[in-house]
Amino acid sequence: MPRIYRAMTVQGGKPMVTAEKSPHYARYVELLSQLHALLREGKGDTAEADALRDQMDEPWSHLTEQEIAQARLLSAKMSSQNASTASVWAPAEPPRVPSPRSQ
Repeated sequence: MPRIYRAMTVQGGKPMVTAEKSPHYARYVELLSQLHALLREGKGDTAEADALRDQMDEPWSHLTEQEIAQARLLSAKMSSQNASTASVWAPAEPPRVPSPRSQ
């Protein structure tokens, strides 16, 4: 019989048990976290990132509909965190330096 893991989330600074999750879900989340770490480093188009995506297919194929919904939500949250981090550390335009004539 497969083990069932309880998924933990943090709300208001306190860990909360949300629902029981399968080992496939736990593995998928582990790989997803690794992928998003690469994305934060700007390595989303590397062979390493592609290998992670390939590895994610197996656990994904065993997820329940509820786990899929949870995984998509988690990925969206990670993506928004990646985007906010990227906007802080990599501005779209370089800062403007005033020319000596404009002073």
